[in-house]
Amino acid sequence: MQNKSLLHRVIRAVALGAAGLLIFVGGIVFLGLHLNDRAREQATALCSQIKPGITEDAALAIAGKTGAHHLSATDKHEFRFQGWVFNATSCEIVIQAGKVAAVSVVELDD
Repeated sequence: MQNKSLLHRVIRAVALGAAGLLIFVGGIVFLGLHLNDRAREQATALCSQIKPGITEDAALAIAGKTGAHHLSATDKHEFRFQGWVFNATSCEIVIQAGKVAAVSVVELDD
């Protein structure tokens, strides 16, 4: 009788451990999806505010308020929003003659 009781306790402990692990892994997956969605939403919202034809300074002023990581080149600005670990989504702004020529959302996956 005592062996049966011990076996039940071991089975219960294993089942609880498996359930806990499943909840933990599910939480990590959910967090990753949430962070990627949030980054995509932030980049999309920024790109929707910056219209072709506005000045580069006006675009930078709008984007500067977002807190995004700013990367720039001679004729391009990238405002990157971090997602899960190695994922991010950017709002890329192409500049020609001091004005915004194009705006696009770019997803960067691992």
